[in-house]
Amino acid sequence: MASIVVADDDAVSLQVLQHILKHLGHEVMPCEDGVQAYGHFNDNPHRWQLLVTDIAMPGMDGVTVCQALRNELHLSVPVIAVTTYESHLFNAELVETFDAWLVKPVVRSVLSAAIDCLLWGKNMSLPGAPRR
Repeated sequence: MASIVVADDDAVSLQVLQHILKHLGHEVMPCEDGVQAYGHFNDNPHRWQLLVTDIAMPGMDGVTVCQALRNELHLSVPVIAVTTYESHLFNAELVETFDAWLVKPVVRSVLSAAIDCLLWGKNMSLPGAPRR
């Protein structure tokens, strides 16, 4: 079981991600935006093992949250981007910001495999696979 922060401004997407992650046995902290997600890491940086975040959110988007965790809080927590857009539609620098890139609607088995790879080093060869 992992402790995971999930950020998505779309209530349905957030609920789906939360349901999947809880069903997989993880502790989940749902956040409506990047500001809330950043706040949880800032308040208790070693409690959370993973961030699953939408990219396009008001206030603080997924890219900014990821960069803030790494550059301001100096955390190496893995970050999985979830978005409605394929990674090839974005520039390489943006794609490289994240450890994995999943397209919505997120498939449970793919999300589970990405988590297993990022947190426990299990092999994974899927589109959007982590580059660690």
